[in-house]
Amino acid sequence: MILFRYFRSGIDALETVRDARLKVSCISSFNDPFECMFRPVGKMTAAKAKEYVRSRLRSRYFIEGAMRQYPALKTYKGARRYLKKNLDVMAAALLDRFESICRSTIEDRLRMLDHHARVVCFSEADADPLDEILMWSHYGAKHCGARVGFEFPAELGANFKVRKITYENERVPLDFTVDWEAGSALVTALARSIESKSNAWKYEKEHRLIVSPRVCIREGSGEAVSAFVGVERGWIKRVDFGARHPSSESLRLRALLGPNNPDVQFFQAGYDGDRYALTYNRI
Repeated sequence: MILFRYFRSGIDALETVRDARLKVSCISSFNDPFECMFRPVGKMTAAKAKEYVRSRLRSRYFIEGAMRQYPALKTYKGARRYLKKNLDVMAAALLDRFESICRSTIEDRLRMLDHHARVVCFSEADADPLDEILMWSHYGAKHCGARVGFEFPAELGANFKVRKITYENERVPLDFTVDWEAGSALVTALARSIESKSNAWKYEKEHRLIVSPRVCIREGSGEAVSAFVGVERGWIKRVDFGARHPSSESLRLRALLGPNNPDVQFFQAGYDGDRYALTYNRI
């Protein structure tokens, strides 16, 4: 399956093909305010709170969090002894703070995801032609830009994953009454939420390339820093120019790319004669 990355200009598409790399983004920079926002489920009770604190007495993450909350606890061992001795008090404090913990964890989700992942967004090649009009309008500079088609292999290695977005009416659930602090429940919820969006975005037919920040190349400084990830040239299959993209520039870009990328096909988008739809003619 060919997945398309939309660009605001043909030059940006040219640089992507020429340099065989993609600009990656932090999830916190995306335009959907519900991005990766899970929903808390489960009701905390006094018994659950006590069991939770008891189960976390060997967790460095939990103990260090308690030390930050209670500065009088100076050492790790001392904090652990104090929590064990004052189990009922700590459980009551957890129960009292439960709702604020849920809210703060949801607010911190983007910070956690930005630390672990960078993302590049694509759209399916076999999207409905009517939906493609919206994609070009929203992400292709009102049809003046271009898009590059990639075909990724089934196996990309440990640092790369391609995930198809699922569209839902409800956010991914996370039971905050169990092990959510850097635990498996939180990791699972974050992994699912990065692959889920509201049904309002269904027309995008989105797939996401998720990469580790470790393999990204950073360029620039300060607020002008950008990050890129290299791709295999064989993954790049085609370049489409928008219906409003100047034909003279399309030909110029094709001339620049063609000799070094003989397997890449070039197409010019146009207007269907009868429908609200686009056509693609090879150039």
